[in-house]
Amino acid sequence: MEAITTPEPEPGYVQVKVHASGICGGDIHDYLHQPDQPRLPRSAGHELAGVISGLGEGITQFQVGDRVAIEPTVPCNDCPQCLNGNYNICSKLRHIGGVQRGGGFAEYMTIPEDNACHLPDQLSFEAGALSEVYAVAVHALSRTPVQPGDLVAVIGSGPVGLAIAQMAHIAGAQAVMVLGKPEQPLQIAQQKMFCHTINVDRQNPVEEVKAWSRGIGATVVFEAVGGRANTLQQATEIAAKRGRICMVGG
Repeated sequence: MEAITTPEPEPGYVQVKVHASGICGGDIHDYLHQPDQPRLPRSAGHELAGVISGLGEGITQFQVGDRVAIEPTVPCNDCPQCLNGNYNICSKLRHIGGVQRGGGFAEYMTIPEDNACHLPDQLSFEAGALSEVYAVAVHALSRTPVQPGDLVAVIGSGPVGLAIAQMAHIAGAQAVMVLGKPEQPLQIAQQKMFCHTINVDRQNPVEEVKAWSRGIGATVVFEAVGGRANTLQQATEIAAKRGRICMVGG
């Protein structure tokens, strides 16, 4: 760690004093597994919330003191994908907390005005820092809707997996099962979210899901692990006939 100069907002940018920042699995992955990319000096962190502490020229949507959460992707707003509304697959996409732009693991940061979202007073900064996680979950259910009565299986018990489980309950799922390894998030899923759980290190996922669903299988499966895990194969094995599978993990 080292002290750096407080960044000043350029035109069209706001300065944010960070109050809460989450550690994403992607932050850890980038640090441990991408030695070919320049990392230092660098401030990672893209799940965050804070208070507007400075304004660049031309800012119209915010004032100093406003509470905000952050949209972590910075599109070019000029390529064909952006012009079609698909800014998440912009060919020149940059990431807050990535190599190109400092993130939330610092006291202050600057971001484009369009990347700040007003945070309601009734939400804590910690809750605001989870907005990106829940945005992923909401997007997953928008691509693969859960209907009342569905039996939903979520492979992966990380923050995104647990957020998907919550959203599935809200959407009206008959029952939700979370498959994972660490005990603590599985206990949270069971005790706080009323989910069925499977520890895949100690139980056979296919047999357990079949028993839980009375032989039907999960009508909707969300894969929220990604990486090199063989979870797509697992998703096909636990899905019901004509079941729907959504790949969320990167």
